[in-house]
Amino acid sequence: MSRLTAMCLAASVALGILCGNGCSNTPAPPPRQKLDPQAAAKAAMAAYDADHNGVLDAKELEKSPPLQVALKNMGGDAAGGLKEAAIAARMSNWLKSSAIIMNLPISVTLDGSPLDGATVTFDPEPFLGSGYTACSGVTDKAGTVYLKGPLEKFSGIYVGLYRVRISKKLNGQETIPARYNTETTLGYEMAGDMKRATAMPAFDLQSQ
Repeated sequence: MSRLTAMCLAASVALGILCGNGCSNTPAPPPRQKLDPQAAAKAAMAAYDADHNGVLDAKELEKSPPLQVALKNMGGDAAGGLKEAAIAARMSNWLKSSAIIMNLPISVTLDGSPLDGATVTFDPEPFLGSGYTACSGVTDKAGTVYLKGPLEKFSGIYVGLYRVRISKKLNGQETIPARYNTETTLGYEMAGDMKRATAMPAFDLQSQ
């Protein structure tokens, strides 16, 4: 392995990103996710624009935790005001980025303590289309998990918008509040242009 190749691979691992246009001597990149930004944005509006006014307000965004989380990155604010064009533009930026797959440690705590043995599932927003699939993993004693992605040869998950479900059952009974699983309010945007300090998913759950 050449020094250049080694440096590129080390940089990719450090960033938690597998890129599509990195160093020329690196191994072949993973295939890009199948995504039509315009069609996906249109589907998002059809799903969440309840009053059909062409704008997702704060109340409507409550139905999509991932869009809530990504609101600032899409040019929105706390009042909502998210339009189809802004959603499509953000998705188009994903496809322009070198980041395809992201492999970041996900941290989960419950009442401030690491939550071990919890199943963490990232469900892609349905409006993204069939190019996305759910990814999951189980936290270790440190409350950390790396998700098993859709590609056998590559670790990590596609850049995109995900609903997050965190579950831990004992004797068949759920021990985590429904707002974190069956009625989840958690969402996340995996995006290569986010700084590492903010891109690393961390979920601090509360039992009450």
